[in-house]
Amino acid sequence: MKIFAFEEITYPGLPANLGPEVRITNRYCSPQLWGDVDQLTPLAHAHIFSSHMRRSRVTVIENAGHFPQKEKPQTFLQVVCNFLQGRDEPVEGTR
Repeated sequence: MKIFAFEEITYPGLPANLGPEVRITNRYCSPQLWGDVDQLTPLAHAHIFSSHMRRSRVTVIENAGHFPQKEKPQTFLQVVCNFLQGRDEPVEGTR
């Protein structure tokens, strides 16, 4: 049984140190949760990744860096729970 379907996608405009291709799933919904002060992976990359995935949306967690799940765990958890339950409700501390 095939659980994940991967599609090779090349992202022009991303730094070369990420490699020539990034493997992402392109079959299922995918939330992109990003910290707005992430200094390791800029927010612009979230929008690039999201633009190549069906039914993907970027949620920005305010005042969080590269590890929003550790820096803002309650906000992160609420966004994930809303996604898994199919709810499209705004979460305080996100945009």
